[in-house]
Amino acid sequence: MPHPLTVRARGARPARESWERFVRPAIWPRWAPQITATRCRDERVRRGSHGLVRAVGGIVARFRVDAVDDLRMEWAWTVRAGRLLVRMEHGVERVGDGSAAWARIHAPLPLAALYAPVAALALRRLVAR
Repeated sequence: MPHPLTVRARGARPARESWERFVRPAIWPRWAPQITATRCRDERVRRGSHGLVRAVGGIVARFRVDAVDDLRMEWAWTVRAGRLLVRMEHGVERVGDGSAAWARIHAPLPLAALYAPVAALALRRLVAR
């Protein structure tokens, strides 16, 4: 895969709150407009968590969480829809009283470029008050 594409967003939500929203699959549809539903046995992602994400347009993707670091507020997962495989790393950082969230998208460049604006919108909603 080519060099990853990174998107970022800043907002007023405290970093720990943004992080908790990031690691709870059941609430991803509340802030990620591309996700309409999730299914995961774990309330909070952990290494090895897996499940399904239903996206706009009826796309269903399987996912597996590759790593979670609560102290650094970073996590990574691999998402597969058919033959398409995308790996993403995510994180939250403290910025004053608010937070910044980022996503690093490891995918073929045309796909990463198409997904980047959607990911940026989701991150803005994640960190917004």
